[in-house]
Order: sequence, then structure tokens, then C-alpha cells
Amino acid sequence: MPSHSLHASISQQRWSKRLPMAAEERAWLTDAGSLTEKLVAHSQGHFAVELLAQQRRWTHPGQPNPTHHAQGLYWCRDVVLHGRGKPWVQATTLVPVHQRALIRRLQRLGRRPLGAFLFQQPNLRRLRMDYARLTHGLARRSWFTMGPHEIILIEVFLPDFFALPENHES
Repeated sequence: MPSHSLHASISQQRWSKRLPMAAEERAWLTDAGSLTEKLVAHSQGHFAVELLAQQRRWTHPGQPNPTHHAQGLYWCRDVVLHGRGKPWVQATTLVPVHQRALIRRLQRLGRRPLGAFLFQQPNLRRLRMDYARLTHGLARRSWFTMGPHEIILIEVFLPDFFALPENHES
């Protein structure tokens, strides 16, 4: 799936705190813990991160926006999270470009999942979670702070993920 079209969907989408969805979808999307940890367990250890891109991009994180960052230049990391050899989730991390120290740390992740780094940070705080239906699938957007740093994480559950019978259990 082209990353550019996902970014267009994200910035043009109206996100909501509530979204009608099936129970199995809700169990995955509304879980406030580490999605990485949940996917690793669900994949029975057959989990992989495919790094699509790490680059600066002119974008907008979408509305509503609790950190008040507007359209501008962000460092973006695009990955696909695979479970059991199948693409399950496409994720985009957005960090304002002035947060150079954090960006350097995230650039070193390579093919390691963001969640493994993020949920080890003692000062991590999730400000908000929003949901949307994109053409690519159901999505959740999380706004995090780590001390003075801000991270926006968009995770899109690809359509085939919920089509698998074993993914109807959380």
C-alpha cells in the first residue's frame, strides 16, 4: 500500500473519540497497552517489522489535535507490522522536526518495533486516542508525550487482519 495515499487519508480524515465497530475490532483498537506486545503474543512469535520509510514530510496530523501542532514538517517513520507472514497493521510515527534528540533515537530502531522502545519510557503519557475508518482499514491515532517530546502514532489495521478467524479474539 503506498504510504503517500495513507498520509493523505490521515490528514484529511475527521477523527473521533468513538466509532461504531464490531466487538472484536473494538478489543484491538481501544486497548491502551502496547499494540506491539499484543501482536507479538497473537502471532505466536512470528512477528516482523517491515520498514517502509524514514523521512521528513510536510503533513498535518489531523483534527482534533490536543498538542496544537499544525501542518508542518514532521519526521515520519512508516512501517508494516506482519504477523504469521501476513501484513496486519500499517503504522506511521510523526515527530515534529525540532525534536532532534528523539528523532535520532527513533532512527536507530530500524526494523525494531516502536512499541518496544515507547512503552519502556518511564515518562510516557498517552494524551488521547482517536479512531477513524480510512479506505485502508480501521485506524487509531494516539498522542503521546515523553517529557518535552511529542509523538503521534497512527496505526491502521489492514482489512485482512479482521478477516482472519483467529483475529476475532483479543
